[in-house]
Amino acid sequence: MKPYLIFMVSAGLILLSIGIASLYYSVNFEGRRTQDEILEIPKGTSAQKTCEILSEAQITPHPWVCLLGGTLFGNLRSLQAGEYEISKNASFLDAVKKITRGEVVVYQITMPEGLTSYEIVERLKTLPKLEGEISEVPNEGSLFPSTYAYKKGEARGSLIQKMQTEMTRLTTQLWENRNPGLLLQSREEMISLAALIEKETALAPERPLVSAVFYNRLKLGMPLQCDPTVVYAISNGTGKLDRELSRADLKVEHPLNTYVNKGLPPGAIANPGIAALKAALNPAPVAYLYFVADGTGGHHFSETLQAHQKNHQAWRKIRNK
Repeated sequence: MKPYLIFMVSAGLILLSIGIASLYYSVNFEGRRTQDEILEIPKGTSAQKTCEILSEAQITPHPWVCLLGGTLFGNLRSLQAGEYEISKNASFLDAVKKITRGEVVVYQITMPEGLTSYEIVERLKTLPKLEGEISEVPNEGSLFPSTYAYKKGEARGSLIQKMQTEMTRLTTQLWENRNPGLLLQSREEMISLAALIEKETALAPERPLVSAVFYNRLKLGMPLQCDPTVVYAISNGTGKLDRELSRADLKVEHPLNTYVNKGLPPGAIANPGIAALKAALNPAPVAYLYFVADGTGGHHFSETLQAHQKNHQAWRKIRNK
């Protein structure tokens, strides 16, 4: 065998031996980690820099050990940026496998039913793990309230898109399977009515009853007189008011004010959940025209104005106490 071939084979065997030794050393390396930790690999991080990060985190004894062992037995070129949860007992190979597979830390945020689009945007702004700005507040009623997963560095706009996609999917499905005899003329009207129901009650048994009250009033040409529409109107779409509504508020000229305008409001005043959407399509078979708070978180329902006034007097006594 020629001398240079002998040299090349010998060098290769030496490097292979060093690689095996490095890998063995890394696998059996016991760092000074006492607890699980979150390891972040920034975007654009090179293999060498990644190994330095792993070394600083006591996952590998030295960057060159990581580089050599990873080059021979791993795939450092496949390392993906992101946050990774590394257990205190994780070996070098455990960590590299997790990073090459992109098993990043996943966070969750829950958007409750009944929030306005403004409130949802404000909540997204408070999440430091997200990036980017939301240029404008989405249309009211276009965001489905639910729990959404996200990872560090994800755009805020991508979560908005997920909520919009889910709302479109669910409401389209509900609308296509509706009872054709309902008064509602469009999917948008269904969302608008569901938003009123959502803002009026949080109790599951009451949603079909509130829905029935609004349907009965629509049939009779009565104004819906839904207080949350006034709150939305005078709060400029935030849906929050730090005081009680006044008689003057109820007379405010605004397209969404259901005290001065008959029929459904021309748009939603919140983002309703699935239960309210279903209630909008399934009103209870009752003749109720009125409801008022009962002081326990629920409502008293009545068919006549006389009964309603009596219930209202009882509520005023409870409220004054």
